[in-house]
Amino acid sequence: MNEHLAAALVGVVGCGAGGALTPYLIRVLPEPPPHPEAEEGAELTAAQKARLEEPPKELYADLGRRPRLGLLAAGISAVAGAGIGAALGWDWLLCLLLPLVPIGTLLGIVDHRTRLLPSIVVLPATLAALAYGGLRWAATGDADELVRGVVCLLLVRTIFWL
Repeated sequence: MNEHLAAALVGVVGCGAGGALTPYLIRVLPEPPPHPEAEEGAELTAAQKARLEEPPKELYADLGRRPRLGLLAAGISAVAGAGIGAALGWDWLLCLLLPLVPIGTLLGIVDHRTRLLPSIVVLPATLAALAYGGLRWAATGDADELVRGVVCLLLVRTIFWL
């Protein structure tokens, strides 16, 4: 069997299974405090004032109970995992990217519905990616790979922030 096809199959199964857990993981996310900038006497920026005028965000518990969310998340994750596996073949980078696929799916769904990214998910994923990059650099001595990884990490975080 072609190594890229085998890696794609691992991506489909692993990421699809991880994506299927998305509704549960969304339901157990802690809710952020409601409008922390709404303290009395505080001077608000235009962005904070606009945020206060928005309707309340959808609760994570309600979002996690949406019908067919598990199927949607599993499908998105499986397709992304297959694409990554097919593109990379058997490479150590799969150890980082495939676990991040369901996390990215979760963040995409939460961001789409609430316009918030839970730091309880974002920060550990970022730290795991940085740790992997540091370990990979220590093992291979390829500083260019580490720089590319950090640039891509900043790019992805910027896209999510926007």
